[in-house]
Amino acid sequence: MESAKATMVLLSPISGKVDDTNGELVAKPELVNSDPWGQGWLAIIAPRNLDDDLRTLLSADDYYKLMLENL
Repeated sequence: MESAKATMVLLSPISGKVDDTNGELVAKPELVNSDPWGQGWLAIIAPRNLDDDLRTLLSADDYYKLMLENL
């Protein structure tokens, strides 16, 4: 991902192939912040090993606790 100030790597919790990216974000990058679950989506990923990847994910509660521990 790129912005006027920085370039960054986008990490994904699952492995796979990027099937599509949201071209609308080129003209309207603010959608990532204003509507991340709607028009601000970044990419569609075709999972490679979904079952294995899902087994290693933290629950929402466990992830929240981990964030609090690392403040």
